Amino acid sequence: MDESTVIVLSVLAVFVLAMFITAYVVKSTPETKEFETLKIRFAAVTFTGIMLLVLLTAVFAVGLKSDASMEVFKTVMTGLSPIAGGIIGYLFSSKDK
Repeated sequence: MDESTVIVLSVLAVFVLAMFITAYVVKSTPETKEFETLKIRFAAVTFTGIMLLVLLTAVFAVGLKSDASMEVFKTVMTGLSPIAGGIIGYLFSSKDK
């Protein structure tokens, strides 16, 4: 196996491990009816998913060393950066009513 294949497989293994850990945390978290807590949990999960997408595309761009993979990374960063910024802004600016 060449170096880029090892890098890509390593990141995929970490991604799968992160999904299992996330599933465990979601399953073991106590249920709540409080609306603000639900909104913050939703924003946190969405932000984590976005960051995992950015991580995967970055590793593919670096690991595969092709112009097409770098273009995909640039496109993902362009599209997801404002969304991630909005989520961070929401998390730090929301107040209890």
